[in-house]
Amino acid sequence: MLRPDGNTAVEMAASMSAANKGFFAYIGPTVQDRRANPIGAWISTIAHRQVNGQPVSDYEILAMITLVLLAGLDTVVNFLLFCMEFRARIPIRAEELIRRFPLVAQARLVTKDIIRDGVEMKQSDMVLVPSTLHGIDERENKDLYGTQFCP
Repeated sequence: MLRPDGNTAVEMAASMSAANKGFFAYIGPTVQDRRANPIGAWISTIAHRQVNGQPVSDYEILAMITLVLLAGLDTVVNFLLFCMEFRARIPIRAEELIRRFPLVAQARLVTKDIIRDGVEMKQSDMVLVPSTLHGIDERENKDLYGTQFCP
């Protein structure tokens, strides 16, 4: 339905029409079951929808369900693709973001009472190592690109 077969508009329209009919035939029994036995799920909600106090037709219900099911396929993929394409055009900025905002935090459990650099830590305390500090320490990670991304 999203990528119909064919080389001409007529062939593609016929392919899309056949795909729609096939999908309607597949989901139709589920819609009828939800009309008879609503279970509170979204198909039941659509199957019992009314417009101006009138029940929605079977065709309209099938069309809405088709839209809901298919809307997430290409839109999500396309959105992610556009994000990745945009990101690919700014590799220096992306690298700088990772340097400044790492994805992993290092947490450790203190195993014995200790004082380190004047900080007292007790056994069973949790310590979170701020790896961001390491990432922006110019002695450890040079800003090779001179981006000055986050002054």
